[in-house]
Amino acid sequence: MRRFLILLFGYLQAVIGIYAQQIVSGQVIDQSGLPIPFANAILLNINDSTFITGGVTDESGCFQLKANM
Repeated sequence: MRRFLILLFGYLQAVIGIYAQQIVSGQVIDQSGLPIPFANAILLNINDSTFITGGVTDESGCFQLKANM
């Protein structure tokens, strides 16, 4: 029974990990407050600055990045 529970817990962690996504969104603007279209937006790991995901802003400078956490 204990072995079954350990396997079940591991399976549930894997399934939750696959579907656990967070969305980071925002807008890139310059110093005067105007949006910057087609700028690169990247998400880096805070611990070691490794690349997680990236994208490009749209015409209004907005971006949306989906990250598996």
